Amino acid sequence: MSLSIPFLISWISQIMTLEPGDVLATGSPSGSCPMKSGDVVSVEVENIGKLCNYVK
Repeated sequence: MSLSIPFLISWISQIMTLEPGDVLATGSPSGSCPMKSGDVVSVEVENIGKLCNYVK
């Protein structure tokens, strides 16, 4: 990663209040494949629902 987790938490908390349970997405790990047309990105939160984004 280019930036450390402590740095990211510090920087983000200067812009907004972080609450317990907040998720900080840091991007794709090295060596991962790029998304292509037809891929689906899904995020699910228990008791809330599921969000699916389709890559065109």
